[in-house]
Amino acid sequence: MRQARGDRARLQPEGPRVEEQHRRQNPPSPVIDATLGYFGFALLIFISAAYPFLLPWVYLAFFVVFMPMRYYDFIVRGRPRGRNKLFLLDFCYWVNAATAVYFLGSINTSWDAADLTRLDGERFSKRKFLKALVKRVVLVDRVGVALYALCDGPVAMALLAWANAWAFHSQEHVISVLIHLLPGLAFFSWMHLPRVEWASLKACSTLLAMPETALQFGACATLSSAPAERSHKEDGAMWLIGVPMLFYLSWQVWYLLVVEVALADYVERNDLDTSFKCLGRREGRKGDASIWNRLVFTGSRWRQLLAFAGVQGLFTLGSLLIFVPSYRYWGVGLAWQVVKFAIPLHFGAQYTYSRMIDQRVKARLAAMSIFSFTSRSGSEMDEDGEDGEVASGIAKNH
Repeated sequence: MRQARGDRARLQPEGPRVEEQHRRQNPPSPVIDATLGYFGFALLIFISAAYPFLLPWVYLAFFVVFMPMRYYDFIVRGRPRGRNKLFLLDFCYWVNAATAVYFLGSINTSWDAADLTRLDGERFSKRKFLKALVKRVVLVDRVGVALYALCDGPVAMALLAWANAWAFHSQEHVISVLIHLLPGLAFFSWMHLPRVEWASLKACSTLLAMPETALQFGACATLSSAPAERSHKEDGAMWLIGVPMLFYLSWQVWYLLVVEVALADYVERNDLDTSFKCLGRREGRKGDASIWNRLVFTGSRWRQLLAFAGVQGLFTLGSLLIFVPSYRYWGVGLAWQVVKFAIPLHFGAQYTYSRMIDQRVKARLAAMSIFSFTSRSGSEMDEDGEDGEVASGIAKNH
């Protein structure tokens, strides 16, 4: 009898433990996050269709609001804490930072190229000098062209290479998608459409006060701004491929020296994650079926790192070559923006529905486990005489 009671004491807590484990593995559906995700997607589509000239401003708002959130997620909230912080040194974050600096320096600048001729001929105040210098860099040196190539080339192609999923209920997934999608979309608007300045937006905003003039806001803002500066066919390989590749190679050398050499012991000691380790885990689950395992993840550590860097370099070069037609021809660029939306939506649908199926299977298995524990507990109680009489009495009373 004592043995039966001991077994009953061990068996009774199993049900609650399984239920608690099930709740941890299947948290409540993030309805609010999903609602905000769908609303943000609809708002982005609306702005892209109705007011595409606002996209550079949308990108700056995204950078100011969501980049600190990504920093907080990777540095503070990560489990274990700070394990993902080295992802902030990845190439896409460098490109996003450079894009934000470019737009901040040029989005509210008068685009009268004639001012450049007076840079050396007149005495400028410090503010005017810096403003004219920014215009010289942006207009003459084609920095924007090189950044556009990086944003709509390798950074955008990473949506496909890394299978970024636009899962609207997940803040982490949404931010990851927008980091790769939004810079190129903003540059597409900036390079192909009239460049609207803050003064034009402020002057035309009075039209939004009345319904009969609200639809004229877009026409007012674009007609009062300078058109796209030139034909895109005059930019050569230097700014479309050469300078972007130099930017990438500078980052790659810096990353290898800092993360994989100087911080190698620190990374291993604290079990920090990197893109190289993340890709290795993902491809390792595929075994010999993965071409990455055969090309990259074999041999010594340095052989793997150099092979990974070489593949990344070829990927960057190939992405820049693919970008050239989308830059020179407006229709091809517009089609590429549509494809950029379709790629994460496809992966997002795969992620969401596969997760739903997994959750349903886990819920069914958890329910079966609870039922089996309850049944086994009742059967062992009935084997004991005293417990059997108690159980029989309870059954009769009910």
